[in-house]
Amino acid sequence: MTAALPVAAEAEAGRRLAIIDGLRGVAIVAMIVYHFSWDLTFFSLADIPLLTSPFWLSMRTSIVSAFLGIAGLSLVLATAHGLDRRRYVRRLALVTGCAGIITVATYFAIPDAFIFFGILHCIALSSVLGLAFVRLPAILLAALGLACWFAPAYLADPVFDQPWWRWLGLMTYEPRSNDYVPLLPWFGVFLIGMAFGRGLVFGRRAMAALGRLPVPGLLRWSGRNSLAIYMVHQPILIGLLFAWVSATGLGALPTSGQGPIDRVSLAEACRQECGRNGDAAEVCEAHCACAIADLDRAGLLEGRLAGSLSAPDRTAADQIVDTCLAAARATSATPP
Repeated sequence: MTAALPVAAEAEAGRRLAIIDGLRGVAIVAMIVYHFSWDLTFFSLADIPLLTSPFWLSMRTSIVSAFLGIAGLSLVLATAHGLDRRRYVRRLALVTGCAGIITVATYFAIPDAFIFFGILHCIALSSVLGLAFVRLPAILLAALGLACWFAPAYLADPVFDQPWWRWLGLMTYEPRSNDYVPLLPWFGVFLIGMAFGRGLVFGRRAMAALGRLPVPGLLRWSGRNSLAIYMVHQPILIGLLFAWVSATGLGALPTSGQGPIDRVSLAEACRQECGRNGDAAEVCEAHCACAIADLDRAGLLEGRLAGSLSAPDRTAADQIVDTCLAAARATSATPP
């Protein structure tokens, strides 16, 4: 799941650029399509390979990139004539507050995959860090952006696998979360957006041309209200699908705490879920065998399945599962 809103609205001589709102509106529409597809799969009304299909994986990457790039561009344009501190702080507080609401809500709704650092968190932190780079030349911003984008490939280390470092993005595996957008590599996209913004600031003719481009009113409205749309669209979609499934009997209502599951069925369900995440069969086999055995040994298996673990036990269970997955992947990647 993913969506976002820039912290600062773009401005040229005090005016918003309709084309920027329009581009953000296009990203909002794409986000809703992606999330609705996720919801259909969640309620067993469709089987959409969101985690394995190159199309859907590329769509998610494109949506996240669009929002972060526009956020960086907007920050530069908004500060072209000086930073309006009051407006900036007010907007930053709003985005940060919404990010906190998402974290708390998902922690209670989906504790095994709650959103601890999603797109809103990344937008907020990037917008703070971006102030230190806002006056750099476009070419340097682009170079730094590319460096950030490739940083995880070279700097990832097990020391960053600890929960308090996961927001940074230098883990050796991807943690379970319904929206994981770590600072690296995504701050790189923000910086590249800033580079485009610097180009516009010095390209007055381009700025004037962009200001004259026609933009459909609905897209412009969606761009202006993207944070509000992000906060309400999923509860509305999920509520409608819940009512539809309840009324028609089609699909299935998501449940938790379904009681004991036999080991064979549990292992098979684990392997299927692992496979949907794109891992090879041998990785899934080793991962699931390790996770089930270690969770059972730690006395956490039944609570994990029932969704009734305390916060410390849930953290311990997550660490067991993540460690097993990392070990399975490492073993698979090791030449015989």
